[in-house]
Amino acid sequence: MTSCNVLKKYKKMYKVKVKGGHLRLLFFFLLFPINSHALFQKIYFGYKDSDRLKAINLDEKIIQADFDFNLNRYDWRFELGGNASDSYLQSLFSFQSQQTIKNTYSLGVTKSSFKYGTFSLSHQQSRYDISNWEAASLSSFSDDELYETKNIINYSYDFLNRSGVVDLEKIHVQNEIENIKYSLEVQKDYLDFFHAYSDAKIRIILERYYNEFERRAAKRVNLVRKRVRDGLSRSHELSQAQISLLSQQETVLKNKNLLRERLIALENLIRIKIEKAHYQTVDWTYKEKERFIPLFQGDTFLELKQLEKLNKLNDLNITLSKTDADHSLNLGLSYAKNSVDTNKSEAFNNSFGSGVNDEATVALTYSIPIGNLKTDTLKKKLLAQRNKTKLSQMNLKADLLVKIKVLNENIERYKTGIQLAKKRVQLSTASIDQHQKLYVRGQVSFEEVLRSEEAFISAKISLVNMFSLYDLSLAQLAFLHGNTVAFLNKYTD
Repeated sequence: MTSCNVLKKYKKMYKVKVKGGHLRLLFFFLLFPINSHALFQKIYFGYKDSDRLKAINLDEKIIQADFDFNLNRYDWRFELGGNASDSYLQSLFSFQSQQTIKNTYSLGVTKSSFKYGTFSLSHQQSRYDISNWEAASLSSFSDDELYETKNIINYSYDFLNRSGVVDLEKIHVQNEIENIKYSLEVQKDYLDFFHAYSDAKIRIILERYYNEFERRAAKRVNLVRKRVRDGLSRSHELSQAQISLLSQQETVLKNKNLLRERLIALENLIRIKIEKAHYQTVDWTYKEKERFIPLFQGDTFLELKQLEKLNKLNDLNITLSKTDADHSLNLGLSYAKNSVDTNKSEAFNNSFGSGVNDEATVALTYSIPIGNLKTDTLKKKLLAQRNKTKLSQMNLKADLLVKIKVLNENIERYKTGIQLAKKRVQLSTASIDQHQKLYVRGQVSFEEVLRSEEAFISAKISLVNMFSLYDLSLAQLAFLHGNTVAFLNKYTD
């Protein structure tokens, strides 16, 4: 049979609506038959391929893009400009005190950095209209038009104000914080998925139990009705048996509603309908805690790491506020070379290479800030934020250690509770069979039969709840240690 025929047969058998992006999941169901130890793995596979998790995982790319963007804040910058002026200003040089019309075009590149200052390179071409100059002022130039080409290299560096270095460190710390937040979001979603699966699993198993209890109640009604006809039981016992049956039927209906609510959430997530045929494959087995011990070790918690990084970010903000208000010693280096000629091409060619028409400049600028009211106010706010975060970190660490201690103790208690619940189920099973036999012989009352049935029901429900509490505690412990994904990868039904 071809894969296409297999797909059609499966869709017809289970009435599954398949969308293009989920064929891979469907074939996973087809290739691996469902058994009592595989349903979770198949649903888990569907969750990992779900649109919800894909949407969360996109945050990782967004965080990386933000990080790259901030790192390249000072990328190369290309500048293109033009300027026109008509000047008749008095100047230091008498030949310039004439009406001069000037048109300038420029282009250049600039590169700043967090650590190494700012570098720029520019090229300018100017045209001078000196037709209004007096002939005596023209000196060596006899034409009415002159052309100037000028090349300039600039570099500046601040020795004292190192805010760029602090900014760079802030970018790295902020990226670490965002990555931790992303990891927490992923871990939390995996834990939510496991809670949803566990809730659905409880309802599936309870449906099996409640149906069993309903069948037992129906048999009791038939048994008591026959005994009433034979004069061996009283009519009120038949009423009690019928009330017990109705109660079980109501419980079955209520559980069906709750089960459907739990399953819809999972089905919408994995885009595959979980059929009734799968219910009988679900069971709960005891998982030894020792299987997951490596996931529960160490005291590096994601929430705590996040606060530690926030503390570091607060420290950097305080440092930056001090740096912005600190003294500044700026070094400026500049070198320019030009050429002026009546021929535009000659002016351009002579502006490159060797020549005496150049200018070198070295400048030092020292600045002292005055009036720090705004900076002092900001510093007080940042110090308060840092102290608050440090206190939160201390409190969180104490809370996490308490939670972990309580979870470990609860896990041991649930482990004992599972053993006790198993014994209760064994004893109540034997008890209900014995009471049934004794009732037929007329040696116990019908009320005692019902009480033994209630004890049997309570024992089975208690066992399921203990299994759920135990597994959820393991998952919660893994979450606190930041290992939810690793835990679910090792988890089996």
